[in-house]
Amino acid sequence: MDDAICSFPTCGRRSKARGLCSGHYEQQRRTKNLRPLSRHLLTDIKFQEWFWEQFHRTEGCLVWTKKTYQGYGRIWFDGKHTGTHRIAWVLTNGPIPDNLRVLHHCDNPPCGEPSHLWLGTDADNRDDCMTKNRQARGERMGSARLTAEQVLDIRAKSAAGQSQRSLAQEYEVSRGCVKWILAGLTWKHI
Repeated sequence: MDDAICSFPTCGRRSKARGLCSGHYEQQRRTKNLRPLSRHLLTDIKFQEWFWEQFHRTEGCLVWTKKTYQGYGRIWFDGKHTGTHRIAWVLTNGPIPDNLRVLHHCDNPPCGEPSHLWLGTDADNRDDCMTKNRQARGERMGSARLTAEQVLDIRAKSAAGQSQRSLAQEYEVSRGCVKWILAGLTWKHI
């Protein structure tokens, strides 16, 4: 793995393309004019004051009151849209390693309360989601065509000898859908 550093003075980030980090590369590509990235704002007291003023405290959480995307607070930072929970982590705890994400203990996407944030991998995030039963499955899946009751009926009728083909026709789903239900590959939770 190449550990080259961005050639822009005082940057210090890992080089991604043409001797520049991703932020400086995008600057050069768009404007042909390189300048310090907004990450240098992290040490600016005025930026920090502005940033924390954009939160509102509710039931222990600090909720971002400005622009959100899929529920997460976002601002333009370091040449890209960045989650405000990530900036809150950096301001409070320092840099985020490349292979880690900033996760929420409180499961409240716009929250930026530092004590509610923790670092973890994508696998940690999935495990947290499964442990807290936040994943969509069964009837909560947007594409679900069956109810839990119908799935139980399919299993019972199959055990009684009804063919997968006739079950698929009766419930207006594919034979593959019925096969996967009976094999325990889908609807495992019931």
